[in-house]
Amino acid sequence: MIVSVIICTYDPGAFLREQLAALNAQILPSELYMEVIIADNHPSGLNKSIVEEFEFKRLHCAYLHEKRVGKCFAANAGILASKGEVLIFTDDDVLPPPRWVTAMAEPILSGLADVVAGGVKIPEQLRSRLIGTAEKGIVLDNVQSYSFDEGLIGANMAISRRCLEIVRGFDPELGPGRLGCGEDSLFGMQLREAGYRFRWASTEGTVCHHFATERLKKSALIQYAINLGKVRAYLNHHWHHKDTRFPRVRLLISVLGLIYVRLRWANETNKVEGIFDKEMHQYINMGYFRHYIYERRRIRNYETHGLEKIAGVKDARLMRGAAIDADGQFAKGDH
Repeated sequence: MIVSVIICTYDPGAFLREQLAALNAQILPSELYMEVIIADNHPSGLNKSIVEEFEFKRLHCAYLHEKRVGKCFAANAGILASKGEVLIFTDDDVLPPPRWVTAMAEPILSGLADVVAGGVKIPEQLRSRLIGTAEKGIVLDNVQSYSFDEGLIGANMAISRRCLEIVRGFDPELGPGRLGCGEDSLFGMQLREAGYRFRWASTEGTVCHHFATERLKKSALIQYAINLGKVRAYLNHHWHHKDTRFPRVRLLISVLGLIYVRLRWANETNKVEGIFDKEMHQYINMGYFRHYIYERRRIRNYETHGLEKIAGVKDARLMRGAAIDADGQFAKGDH
């Protein structure tokens, strides 16, 4: 039985070698064969030499270069290239334990689940730098459980190949390189909507998230908060079909709210690293209302809680009163 591990990468540096070494050392039962697919989304194919120079002993590793910008393009290319009955997805800054592949695949292969979520933790030396709940959520600190109704976490999840018969892949308008995040959430919600069975992996399926410390800088956290708001606007308009009233007025209220928070809690907000929870909440709202103003002009590209995009909208990227280019970006002057 083949299990495919799909890793979408951009610029992991030397850590990709550590990750490949950890995969090379996986302890597998005799009936399992593992293939690893490195889907490189860097424009220059930066990681090809790392993969080619690595000495694989117990697995097959395939490298593919996806030039279209966006993690979802890479993930979908990885899906097309895979051969496994079980597909496991993880990120390029994650280190798996020795029995990770077995723990993630076993519930699917035994018929107990169609979708498996694995835990995510961070190294102890990085945990001490986390200040508030906002940072803990962003860097996936000690994620051992969450509501499957909110989707999945792409750093550690597995699906049966048969899931792809109905939910065919990730929405390329979401994720890093596009709106910044949310691709795993929508994919998980669609799988849930399709009626597939979800299950948590055992603790042997928990991975360690070795995120870059730059992600704790305030500027990075602000951008993430804005992106999170933009994703929520996209999902509410296109997938949930929820209308937001008076977005321009509420955007202004959010800006004023941010000013108030910065004045009221100046000591907490005047930091280079970390972000105050109340401040992050205002940035999420600002990202949401600003982006919703533009998304609401577009023709909805899903039926309510749809499992795939409406073909005509997906192909033409139609928009009321504005143009979108071939890659799904707002044309100059529209955004």
